[in-house]
Amino acid sequence: MLGKFVPYGNTSFYWTRHYNKSLQYVGHCQSYDEVHIDGDVLANKFVAYYIKDGKIQAVAGQGRSADMLTMFEAFNQNKVPSPEDIKSGSATPESLRKTLQGSTGSKNSRCKRMANIEK
Repeated sequence: MLGKFVPYGNTSFYWTRHYNKSLQYVGHCQSYDEVHIDGDVLANKFVAYYIKDGKIQAVAGQGRSADMLTMFEAFNQNKVPSPEDIKSGSATPESLRKTLQGSTGSKNSRCKRMANIEK
């Protein structure tokens, strides 16, 4: 800004709402090797994990705002689970939320709303 290059160090996010449907996107992924979808796309209640080089690079979701907020905080705290853990079910947004809520209020947390999400 104003002739200075200042890198953006926070997690990228995008929220939009059209025709009473909301779509959220967290992270950044220009290309991907695989997309793992948890939920039902046709029912507008899903989380899609964009995987590149064995890591979750971005997440898109609809109808699961609490899970998207959890993933946003996981990116901020550098605690995104592996794709294998997500696919096998050993890591879920619910289990991740419990881990992150223990960190809320610490110097690593950027999201104070984590404490208000239902367990």
